[in-house]
Amino acid sequence: MTTTAAISTEQQTEHPHIVQVPGICDGRPTLKGTRISVCHLAQLYKAGNTVEEILQTYSYLPAAAVYDAISYYLDHQEEIEQEIADHRIEAENKRHDLAPMRREPNYLYLMIGLLSAVVLATAASPMSPLARLGGFLAVLSLLLTAYFLNPHRGQLLLALLLGAAAFIPFTWLSTHPDVLNPRLVNGIYVLTLVLWVLFILYIGRIVFRGILTARHIRGNEIYGAIYVYLLIGLVFAALYQLLLAWQPDALYFDPGRFQEPSVITGELSTRGVGAVLYYSFVTLGTVGYGDVTPASPLARAVSLIEAIIGIMYVATLIARFVSIQISNEGHSAKSERAAPPQRAVAERLKDNQ
Repeated sequence: MTTTAAISTEQQTEHPHIVQVPGICDGRPTLKGTRISVCHLAQLYKAGNTVEEILQTYSYLPAAAVYDAISYYLDHQEEIEQEIADHRIEAENKRHDLAPMRREPNYLYLMIGLLSAVVLATAASPMSPLARLGGFLAVLSLLLTAYFLNPHRGQLLLALLLGAAAFIPFTWLSTHPDVLNPRLVNGIYVLTLVLWVLFILYIGRIVFRGILTARHIRGNEIYGAIYVYLLIGLVFAALYQLLLAWQPDALYFDPGRFQEPSVITGELSTRGVGAVLYYSFVTLGTVGYGDVTPASPLARAVSLIEAIIGIMYVATLIARFVSIQISNEGHSAKSERAAPPQRAVAERLKDNQ
């Protein structure tokens, strides 16, 4: 009964020996009457095996069917290459016991959302609704990233709790600063910053690992790399806020260009998020306009570390992307040298039919 149902839903391709059957090899092109996929034979073919060697392994297959599979691969090379890449990723995930992501996130939109959040927070007045909107966009972008990259409910719940714990107390303190005891407010403020750092590091680690393990460099990987760069700037901005909560004069802000620190409670005042973000990204890009400078040894150390990371991150990612591209081009050239011309395959297929 199952075989009859499969035959009735069998979709014939333009190649006589190649069909697509729902439920067999996930509906991918296979040899008619078998569970052998074109993708599998193409991998053998790319590895340098001749059709005769493939027939020695699969002696029950007609030669015409194997030639037709190779011909299909050459006619739909981009499609089959993508299947091969997906198969390798799936095998790698199984080897490392990793669950696949829900689907690959579009880092372009996530990057635009995070960049918009940074711009809003930098351009807005401290504690203003626009600044809070920037914080909300940043948290939303990070949570969407966690949703796409974390198939496990537990990990997604952890990201959600970290995001809520990092955003809600800060927003509440900015609108109700005098409700709680000043010491309690100080503790909540510091704890919120620590959770914010952990939240960003958690998301950044997931995205960065995905970029480093990518086998092909497309626009999405480049947008993902920019996304991580923005996360680095956000992490250091939070670290500077922590430093200022401990040492209010750790960073010197030119009085002619920046407002006085915002008072949260009688004992706690802090620089606006926009001013600290500005200094963080200027340092990350090693621009150094001079209107904000480190004024304590610890602030100088943190600023130096950020500048080094900014330089090394860009250099490392460029080297990694170039290495992947060269490796892919080398594999493609090797496959082309190993593969016989498409015309010869087509002629041999005609002879066998």
